[in-house]
Amino acid sequence: MAALRQRAQRCAPPGGAGASVLVALETVEGGIRVLDARAQAPGSATEAEVSCARAALAGQVLPAPSAEPGRRWQLPLPLVPGA
Repeated sequence: MAALRQRAQRCAPPGGAGASVLVALETVEGGIRVLDARAQAPGSATEAEVSCARAALAGQVLPAPSAEPGRRWQLPLPLVPGA
C-alpha cells in the first residue's frame, strides 16, 4: 500500500493540514485494483483533493500473487504534506 500512498501524496493539501480519502479496492487475478476514492468523512478532504487522489490512483493494480479475485474493501489513506 506504500505505492498508493506515494502516488496520492501529490494531492496533499498545502500548509500542513492533512486530508484523508477512502480508497475502494478489489482483488483481481494476481493483484489488487483501485476502483475509486472519496472523502473519508465530511470535511476530511476537499473535492479538489479527492479528484486529485482519484486521478492519481484510478486503475492502479498492485501486485498480489496470492490474491483471491472478487474481494472488495475500503482503505483509509491519509494525504499528509511532506510524507
